[in-house]
Amino acid sequence: SIRGVIKRDDSFVIWVDPAIVHAGD
Repeated sequence: SIRGVIKRDDSFVIWVDPAIVHAGD
């Protein structure tokens, strides 16, 4: 989806769908 949340992963930021975030890290 176009909407997402910023998730810090090591030293870079990626846009991921909220559903993916809740599914697991």
